Amino acid sequence: MSPPDDADAERAPLIPVPAHDLVAHELPGGAVLLAFDLEPGPRDAEPELLDALTPAERRVARLALEGLRDEEIATATGLSRHTVSNQLRRAYARLGVGSRFELCARVRGAR
Repeated sequence: MSPPDDADAERAPLIPVPAHDLVAHELPGGAVLLAFDLEPGPRDAEPELLDALTPAERRVARLALEGLRDEEIATATGLSRHTVSNQLRRAYARLGVGSRFELCARVRGAR
C-alpha cells in the first residue's frame, strides 16, 4: 500500500449517516440518487405516524428505519423472513408508502 498523496490528505473525512436520515430518488435509467442531511435534527420521540401500526408492525418498521434488511430483522426478532416481509408490507399499506425509502422519507417528514 502506498502512502497517501497530498490530494488524499486534503479530502474531508467521510461522515457516517444513519439509514433513517437517507432519502433515495430513483432516476431514469435505474440510477439512484441518495440525499441526506449532514446536520440532522435531534432524534426526538417516535413520530405519531408509527402509532397507526400494530405493535408487531411498529417493531419491524423501527428496525427497517435503522437500516436493517429483512433477514437481519428476522434474526433480531426471532421471526421468519416471510413474516417480517408481510409485517413490513402491511405497515407500508397503513402508512401509504411503497418502500423502505418512502417509509424513511415519510417518517423524516413527520419529525
